[in-house]
Amino acid sequence: MEKYTDKPSEATEDRQYDPEKYNQANLLQEIFKETCTAELVEPIKNTLWTLKGPVKKEQMATPEDLWRPDLLHTLDLGLIKYAMDWVISFCEQRKPLAEVFDALWVAVTDHPSMKRKFRKQWRSYKQKQGAEYRAAARLVAAVFEATVESVDTNACSQDERQKANQALNAITALTDFHLMAQYPTHTYLEEKPVNPRWKDTPACQRANRRSSLYFMQMAYMNFFDNKEAFTECRITPAMRKKAKEQALKQYPPTPDEELAELSPSCRRAKLHNEAMQRKFAEIEFLEEH
Repeated sequence: MEKYTDKPSEATEDRQYDPEKYNQANLLQEIFKETCTAELVEPIKNTLWTLKGPVKKEQMATPEDLWRPDLLHTLDLGLIKYAMDWVISFCEQRKPLAEVFDALWVAVTDHPSMKRKFRKQWRSYKQKQGAEYRAAARLVAAVFEATVESVDTNACSQDERQKANQALNAITALTDFHLMAQYPTHTYLEEKPVNPRWKDTPACQRANRRSSLYFMQMAYMNFFDNKEAFTECRITPAMRKKAKEQALKQYPPTPDEELAELSPSCRRAKLHNEAMQRKFAEIEFLEEH
């Protein structure tokens, strides 16, 4: 066992504060911010900027050395995966749309921008990976729009038509956000507030409407404004079971002894009220989750 000494080790000496290196790092950060502002590019605040570069230890990490955003797990295997499941469930609940969607999905012609051509229906794929979801994000909006437009307006109610348009707007906004998220750089020019009272306004509301980040923000908001059309598609059997259990716990049934003392008409009214209360409790639980 080594004897304890007050002398710091070599590793501790390397981690000691160096004012010169600290000022140099701040200077490089300021130069980088000024360069980004001149190019109308928004710099990303990240602790990785303070790391030393792999080639020259005196320099900080460069944009080429940093990791790219994890689009595979956040978008391809995240939002796009859920969106595809919602679209398929939405079409399956309206029986003619499912067959139309499958036929149009296979009938899409090849294009140079498409790295993959689907040879079979989307529901036929047993295992789907990031490449499949990334390719599907380029097609789902067009195929879903053609599927919705194939139905005669007189064959469905106005509410169903409105819900279909709302679902189409949500999918279109999500695919726009997904495609713009793959840009290597983004433009962002904050408009200077004319009124001094606007100084507390969030930057996203004062951004230049021609910048790419503004379009991404609008697509993101548009998706969440219209995703309620997929509420019924997002409900799984496990969630329905949990909602029923929660409703029974909140509104337990009346014991048989108390029901026996009531008249037949009062008994029916009480059972009906309890059923409606549990039904509304289930809906409220599903909307919250």
